Amino acid sequence: MNVADIGSAIATRFAAVVAPTNYTAIQKSTSQRQKGAGKLPMVVVTWMGTRDLEYGYGRRKGVADFSARFYYSQAADDAATDAALQAWHDKLVDALLGQIMLGEAATANGVTGAYVRAVIPGEAKLGEPNYAVLQVAVEVEFTHAVTFAA
Repeated sequence: MNVADIGSAIATRFAAVVAPTNYTAIQKSTSQRQKGAGKLPMVVVTWMGTRDLEYGYGRRKGVADFSARFYYSQAADDAATDAALQAWHDKLVDALLGQIMLGEAATANGVTGAYVRAVIPGEAKLGEPNYAVLQVAVEVEFTHAVTFAA
């Protein structure tokens, strides 16, 4: 399984999100680590690990966890920031709603499901300042054929 390809596919889904009315579109969506924010809003997708691996009958299956962090603006503790994050919430969730086709079951990635498990508002650093963010927990289920070495 190639987690880099899956992370890139998730970032591509977020890049295509249409901004809520009266808000700026996502300027950048990537699965590469970033040193600073650049133009906002932006999404950075990070692979968090793989778990629940099972092997049998020449197949491997499991779950790969990703975090998609939506950076909105420099952190502001005000009603306008809260309203913006709330407006973006459904747009970000809908980017993966029913989007299990990050890869066909016959391919090396074999993605069978991609699910948003949580969306958590908060603050995070990316470089020096703090940013108002939505942290989107994405769970990707996969299954694919494997060949065992002798």
